[in-house]
Amino acid sequence: MPIIEPANPDLLLSQGDILEGVSLFVTQQPWTDKGGGPEKITNRMCIIVSRPCVVGHKGHVIVAAIEKMANNPPKTAQTFEDILNFLTDLRDAPDSPDRFYLGQLPNEEGRFNAKLDSLHTVQIPSESDQAGFRALKRIGHLNDAFVRDLHTRLFRSFATLGFDDIRWLSSKDLEWLASRGQSELLEAQRNLANTQTALSSAKAQGIRNPNEQKNLEKAMTEAQNQLDNLTLRIQPYVDEHKMRSERTRLT
Repeated sequence: MPIIEPANPDLLLSQGDILEGVSLFVTQQPWTDKGGGPEKITNRMCIIVSRPCVVGHKGHVIVAAIEKMANNPPKTAQTFEDILNFLTDLRDAPDSPDRFYLGQLPNEEGRFNAKLDSLHTVQIPSESDQAGFRALKRIGHLNDAFVRDLHTRLFRSFATLGFDDIRWLSSKDLEWLASRGQSELLEAQRNLANTQTALSSAKAQGIRNPNEQKNLEKAMTEAQNQLDNLTLRIQPYVDEHKMRSERTRLT
């Protein structure tokens, strides 16, 4: 059950068909000199997302642009489980609801996905005139199981509001999270302090090997970066917990 299967040339266009060589356009910014006219985008492939009855009875369909993915397998993907987890994450896209993974496409290198946030209207020939269009433009079709998954993914793409702020957590859960975060911050601070001490000690004793100083300076830079990144990530939750605790104390 691969994601993409060869299209049956005798079947009419349908939802899940992969098309190539179809021009896609967006509306330019209306405040430009061109007055919001159409602008062709660079994507040269797309997937039909309109429901089958629309494809069969109307002269136009909605398609999602297809793009080549930039990400490559992480260097840490060395074992069977690592590779399987990497590919499963691409398929399910838990952090990217607007991307629908397609894998490899016929006669193309690399991996591709459909951009569910880049939808376009395309005119198609009538059923009696479709044969030439299908032969020229259709290069594959989603497996039926993935067509069903496309329905869910389209819903998620538009219906999921998300909870990106830090205020949604219950106070008890926030306390747990903030406490753990403070522990990690303290550990990162200790790591930076120990690295700074090691570098100062080495300088005081006279560093004879230039590589030793470079390694210590590199370690201190990495420790500082780790602390900065953790602070940026954790501190807002710590501050939110502190604010709630102060509010509770005053009431």
